[in-house]
Amino acid sequence: MKDYSASLGNIDGGGEWYEQAAAFEEYCEGKTIDEITATEVDESGYAIGEDLTSSCTINLSAILEAVSKAQ
Repeated sequence: MKDYSASLGNIDGGGEWYEQAAAFEEYCEGKTIDEITATEVDESGYAIGEDLTSSCTINLSAILEAVSKAQ
């Protein structure tokens, strides 16, 4: 995972899944559920906003779906 995320060029040195999940968690801190579920993702579920893609290249589809169900 680390090598793959590094090859994308978004995460300096790459990031393991748990590191990227922690980065998404940090991104969500202080946001409402509506703000989290409005996270911009492409048609495949990957973040497209620069503030998130620099630390998180994992697919967010299932995570965002779970957040929306938590309302």
